Amino acid sequence: MIQKTKKYRKQIEETPRVEEAYKTLTIKRNNTRTKYDDLMQKLLEAQVSQGLESEQKGERFTIINPPLFPEKPFKPNRLAIIMIGIVLGIGAGVGFTTLREFCDNSVHSARSLTSATTFPVLATISDIMTPPELARKPQ
Repeated sequence: MIQKTKKYRKQIEETPRVEEAYKTLTIKRNNTRTKYDDLMQKLLEAQVSQGLESEQKGERFTIINPPLFPEKPFKPNRLAIIMIGIVLGIGAGVGFTTLREFCDNSVHSARSLTSATTFPVLATISDIMTPPELARKPQ
């Protein structure tokens, strides 16, 4: 009975070392499996490449001249963008002003009011001239 107890205690004491060895073997196995899968993938690619080369279905490219870097930027053309912006801005301003002028139906003089309606104009408010306006007015 004492022999069995000693035997079991010895096995219990060795359990962590056995578990650590098992983990180490498992990690090595997984790494080896990963390497094996990678090598098999490369082997299949090489076989496909060899088959294409033997049937001359693969194409071979050779670069004669290396690519050159551009000396100036290709895009955006900032000068063209600025010029287009100026032209469109001026055109939009003129177009908006013209549109507002044509759509303006307000009355600016007594004659236009008389011609627009059948009623006579009873009174008008004369222009009030300020001293600077009087100074600019030609005599």
